[in-house]
Amino acid sequence: MTAITQSISFLYFTDFLIFISVVFWTGNLLNINPELIILFAILYTLFGIYVLYLKSFYSPQKFRFISKDLYSLFEALHLALIIPGIIALIINFSTQTASFIFAATGFSYISLLTWRVGFCFHKKNITKLENICVLGTSQAVEEVKSELSKRPELKLNVVEYKDEVDANGCKMPDIYEKITQKVPVEHITEDWFEENFNTKIKKPFYGFLKRIFDIGAALVILAVTFPIMTIIALSIKLADRGNIFYYQDRVGLNGKVFKMIKLRTMRQNAEKAGMVDKGNLEDDRIIPFCKWVRKARFDEIPQMINILKGDMSIVGPRAEFADFVKVYEKEILFYQRRHWITPGWTGWAQINLGHCVKIEDIKEKLKYDFYYIKHRNIFGDFNILLKAVFMALSGRHG
Repeated sequence: MTAITQSISFLYFTDFLIFISVVFWTGNLLNINPELIILFAILYTLFGIYVLYLKSFYSPQKFRFISKDLYSLFEALHLALIIPGIIALIINFSTQTASFIFAATGFSYISLLTWRVGFCFHKKNITKLENICVLGTSQAVEEVKSELSKRPELKLNVVEYKDEVDANGCKMPDIYEKITQKVPVEHITEDWFEENFNTKIKKPFYGFLKRIFDIGAALVILAVTFPIMTIIALSIKLADRGNIFYYQDRVGLNGKVFKMIKLRTMRQNAEKAGMVDKGNLEDDRIIPFCKWVRKARFDEIPQMINILKGDMSIVGPRAEFADFVKVYEKEILFYQRRHWITPGWTGWAQINLGHCVKIEDIKEKLKYDFYYIKHRNIFGDFNILLKAVFMALSGRHG
């Protein structure tokens, strides 16, 4: 596990050097003013590393470079470019400055891509295995082994397990969380909740900050999206003369049912006779132009009203249908514990698994929900919100 931490720290350091070096080299090559080079280098490096962090490029999952990372890296660098690029052009609006900005971005992409491919090749083919001893039952250890078998690039090898606590061993829940960023629900007890949930839930200062964050973020989202939401609402009204909004019974804090507000993207009476929206964009009940509305999650913007009322938070576990919750609580161990906190507009489970309806998938989402509740903080909430916005704008938010 030490090797994973060291590798992540090394990635931060090398990416920092790449950003700085590329910007200075490009600036000098194009004879850019030194002061502008320094300013752009600082801003682009900070934003670049932060966006790469939001895109999970500093997690163990990225120790294996896959084809979709080619675009993800490209997207990250261009998102990071927006603010530094605008500031640089305000300072010196010229063709030369624009060429410098885009050249620096292009060379950064090539450099980071080359480095990441090389790093992942080294992790997979050259790095030596790190032997670990896992504390837990044989069944729990087998799950850790199974997860590690899916991630050979981590170079972790379980050599033994122990049922008793041993300072020389690594606890099964801890290593599982480090690798997967979720909690092994099947192998936790009531004591785990006392240790990891109650202290988080009962922190009044965090609760105060979170409420301020919720109100502020909701107002900003409503203000930014107001023009396009007005156009969408009028288009829905013209499409079939029905109501613009509709309301669903969802389960909130402590199991209390509330009315969730959404834009109506389906034809009138689409949910009669037990028909429930399953999130299928090809569903013929959907008003044709609303398919892109759902894909970009504009239909969920009215939930900002729920957030201002206190029914929901910006970040938290998904608010599920009341009928579904009754089934999940019978089928899934500890499921009701996710209602100990306010449900969210987005959340750690949503950005990792998206929309799910199968019991097995809901069990998997619960692992992510518990991980969020255990580790949540204001900085983490802000990061999850940005991840969700990036995914929604890319049409990939579940």
